[in-house]
Amino acid sequence: MDDELQHLTRQMDLGAGASRERLAEVGRQLGASFPPDYLAFMIATNVGEGPVGEDGYGAVYPIEELSKANRAYADFEHFEGLVIFGSDMGGEAFCFDAEGSVVMVEYISEREANVLIGSFADFMRRLGDGRLL
Repeated sequence: MDDELQHLTRQMDLGAGASRERLAEVGRQLGASFPPDYLAFMIATNVGEGPVGEDGYGAVYPIEELSKANRAYADFEHFEGLVIFGSDMGGEAFCFDAEGSVVMVEYISEREANVLIGSFADFMRRLGDGRLL
């Protein structure tokens, strides 16, 4: 995990890290190819919840919960083709699309998904700056 991402997440409750093997296994189960910066974050922490940067708040789910979180919303059309990896803890899911861009979607809604930013690191930067929308 790079220095900037470490700085952005310094106030979050972080874990001990996931193995590359476990990340690859869950990626196969979900049919997902996780972005490299997300993988680096998960290898370093495997989980994070709390303040991000100066103005943000969010949760990045542990790898052990991704399959469950994605199964729970698999029947919702607005999650089709997306992989949930976290949330704002206020009704919005953070997801990856097939290209690895971060998308934010309301959990219970028929609203279109909003592509936020092209990489996990840039997403965390925008979350920390309070510039998601």
